[in-house]
Amino acid sequence: MGNKPRKKRAKHGEQTKVLGVTKRRLAGMTEINPKLDLGGGVSVASLTKGQDELQALMAKEDSLETQLVNVRIQIKDQTATMRDLNERALSSVLGKYGSNSGAYKQVGGTRRSERKKPVRKPKQQAEGGTTPPQPQAPAPAPSAPAEPAAAPAALAATAPPNGAAAPPTNGHTR
Repeated sequence: MGNKPRKKRAKHGEQTKVLGVTKRRLAGMTEINPKLDLGGGVSVASLTKGQDELQALMAKEDSLETQLVNVRIQIKDQTATMRDLNERALSSVLGKYGSNSGAYKQVGGTRRSERKKPVRKPKQQAEGGTTPPQPQAPAPAPSAPAEPAAAPAALAATAPPNGAAAPPTNGHTR
């Protein structure tokens, strides 16, 4: 299933719908009687008052959101300023007291004498390239036991003196 981008919700979508319905209700009620009161808190005056309050709250929300965006920008800027100031403070202590001082450690630095010494891996020369050799999987075991190969010196010792080829020695006699 693919991820569909979220639809951006219209700002004040539901409130705008309610205000549209309120506007149409008020128009109809005002046509009947500009001071129509149906009882139970339902009147032209109560609808008008509620409509005005909702619009004021929406305007206040917009204003607060703008202020919130501005505060977030200020927080981001101040964070960058503090990050830079922290880095400069550590560098200044390093320059004034040295990299192996207690003062450098007190402000968050790692003393030179306490740093882990780098461990170098031995160099391995690869054939024809600069990449290290890849480990090879072990060869599969043979299905039948193999005969041990005769050493060349042992073969020379069994060769006939007249230069004739020696019969093959595979451990069997003819």
